Amino acid sequence: NKWSDSSASVGANLTTKDEDFGQPSIKKKFYKVYINYKNASGAGSKTATLQYQLNGRGSFANFGSAVTLSTDTDWQMAVFTAASSIIGQSISYKLTVTATDIEINELTIEWRPLRARAEDSS
Repeated sequence: NKWSDSSASVGANLTTKDEDFGQPSIKKKFYKVYINYKNASGAGSKTATLQYQLNGRGSFANFGSAVTLSTDTDWQMAVFTAASSIIGQSISYKLTVTATDIEINELTIEWRPLRARAEDSS
């Protein structure tokens, strides 16, 4: 067989660890994810999808809609908003991008702890 070095389109995946934010026994509601990124080459439109997995088990599900990333080579912010209420004790994310020339600086998760409401004792 002869070696061929023709290029192919390849995507990039990033999966985070299962994060409980130091409070493993408290249920949390997850709202948004902010990803600070830069298009290293400035070439072409790229699409990013974000999926999530709750409590370290089960399959990954979509966290809102896909986002088209900027072709700008300066730092940008992609915002993913949950399509519905996402409640769990911990969460892991999988980011998939249609290209490999993206640099990620940080991933910020917007969440709130859920506290049990006091019940009426009357």
